Amino acid sequence: MKLAIIASRSLRNVDVATLRQYVTDLADDTTVITCGRRGGEMVVAQAARERGLSVQLIISADRSTPDPTAMQFCTSDEQLPDGTSAADHAAAVLDRAEAAVFFLRRPPAHPASWHSTTAPLHRLANRRGVTSALFVLEPEDGTAPLAVSPATDELLTLPCGMFVQTVYQPAPSIRVVMVNGEQSGYAVLEAGRLHTGKLVNRANWRAVRAELMEQADRMVEATLA
Repeated sequence: MKLAIIASRSLRNVDVATLRQYVTDLADDTTVITCGRRGGEMVVAQAARERGLSVQLIISADRSTPDPTAMQFCTSDEQLPDGTSAADHAAAVLDRAEAAVFFLRRPPAHPASWHSTTAPLHRLANRRGVTSALFVLEPEDGTAPLAVSPATDELLTLPCGMFVQTVYQPAPSIRVVMVNGEQSGYAVLEAGRLHTGKLVNRANWRAVRAELMEQADRMVEATLA
């Protein structure tokens, strides 16, 4: 999968850990597309190259935004010509991606997000209906990076627009997947259908993943009994 990962430039240590863990959980055949800007996108590029993933940088016409070391952490790059607008840059990134993930400092409606470097990409992805996931690192309420309203931890149905990554498969018909879409979490699928699912946040995602992996093991044991 060609996955665009767009991230805020201002990060705390805990945000760096969140981004690195996200990249660690990506499938081995993922190609990461990002912009090489200081902050989150460089964390993503470095983590992806450490894993041996392909990284494609799409550099905007604003040459002040890329990190000076960006070219060291990519397998290919494309620099847009001088005079290219932010909207053109956003289109170039999304034209090359099959899905997108956004790590924003604040929710899109927050004034701090209106003129951020991530804003043109997020707005264009929404207009195009691109399959995407949004993580808010400092939400107005809820637990970062995903503010859930109303409060629930049940994933009641698979999102319509989503991408799914298998993280554990103890039997051909039973697997645990990470789901990113209108809702993000982990789910147990049985013969391709949702059996159990839970939403996650930064505080509980490891525990939820372990819980559902154990449940998948019990389901396999039950079929063998």
